[in-house]
Amino acid sequence: GLQKHKSSWPFLQPVSKDDVADYYETIKEPMDLGTMEARLEAKQYMAPEDFIKDAQLIFENCRRFNDEGSPR
Repeated sequence: GLQKHKSSWPFLQPVSKDDVADYYETIKEPMDLGTMEARLEAKQYMAPEDFIKDAQLIFENCRRFNDEGSPR
């Protein structure tokens, strides 16, 4: 799955405030693959669209936090 992809490592766990202090100032609805896996195992996704929404949120957050105007 997604978690085994060679480029997935930055998205496996929630972003650490210790590593990226201002992340949660910019990103108000964080998402990561580990959280998605836990939700899937807990049967919290009522429809496939809910799962897809969380996956898209990972990419949207990445773009928002690392956009061209970002000092990062």
